[in-house]
Amino acid sequence: MCFSRVYDFQRALCEDPKLIEEWFRLVANMRAKYGILDGDFYNFDEIGFMIGIISAAMIVTSAERYGRSKSVQPGNREWATAIICGNGKGETIPPFLVVQGQVHLSNWYTETNLPAEWAIKPTSNG
Repeated sequence: MCFSRVYDFQRALCEDPKLIEEWFRLVANMRAKYGILDGDFYNFDEIGFMIGIISAAMIVTSAERYGRSKSVQPGNREWATAIICGNGKGETIPPFLVVQGQVHLSNWYTETNLPAEWAIKPTSNG
């Protein structure tokens, strides 16, 4: 059985090798014209994740045990967002973490291994 899915026309155009090559050619021309260096190109990205979610893992158990093993999932279902940024030279800006809360909690800084330069911002929804 084979399923097909709808694919947006504009998105399909963005995967055309000729259009991609033309875009890179335009970027190269602008870099040469204005003296833009690798370190002047930045990429900004964010990812949201649920706090306390256990990732999949391989669990080795006795051969005498029947059924699939289970991992207990904590009840915490709060969301957090990590914002990261780096440039074309490989330099990065310290991450910015957005978490659910009204105020900063001291244990975020004293009971974790987060580097001191990372920023944390509590918001109403994380």
